This record gives sequence, C-alpha cells and structure tokens, in this order.
Amino acid sequence: MATIKLTKGARSKTLFMFGEVLNRDASIEVEAIDALRVYGDSNLDITFAESDRKDLKQIDPKMLTRLTKAFGREITTHDELCKQLLPAKTRAKKAPAKPKKSALEK
Repeated sequence: MATIKLTKGARSKTLFMFGEVLNRDASIEVEAIDALRVYGDSNLDITFAESDRKDLKQIDPKMLTRLTKAFGREITTHDELCKQLLPAKTRAKKAPAKPKKSALEK
C-alpha cells in the first residue's frame, strides 16, 4: 500500500481523496495503482513500499507514458518505474575476515 500525505506547502488544509479525508496531520494508504494516478501532484507526498513492487510491475504500459511527464524523464519499463519509486534495497555487508596467523610468527 502506498502512503499519501499533504506536503507542508500544500494549498489546502484538507482534501477528500479516495473516499477518505486527507489533512496535514494524517496520511492515507491506498493501492499502488491509485497512488500512481495522482503521482506528480505538487501538493501530495507519495511513498511506496517494497511490498508494492508486484503491483507496480502489473500496471498498464500506457500509464508508463503518462508517468514520463511526472518524472521529467522517459520511463519505458516496469523495472525503471520500480527503480524510481521504491527505496533502494539494503545489502548486508560482510564483516571483514580476521587475518590468519602465519605459521612463521611466534
């Protein structure tokens, strides 16, 4: 589920959206496809979670063309869309291996 909240510089204090009232103190959670429909609105802050990846990969390719304007660059594949919207995956760092003692040392 994507999270939508009003930005601090939003022109209105409340907004009726997707059957819920959105104000500056609260956010709403909507399906990823619904959040994409309003993506690019300067009054809204939209955050996607890793759990939205499956839904983002299933959107209509025609919507990718519309999102090109919202991103300011061309989005042609679902993978590009996921890379742009989803947080980067964290990679676990391996602890450096302890140096082995040499047989020559005492």
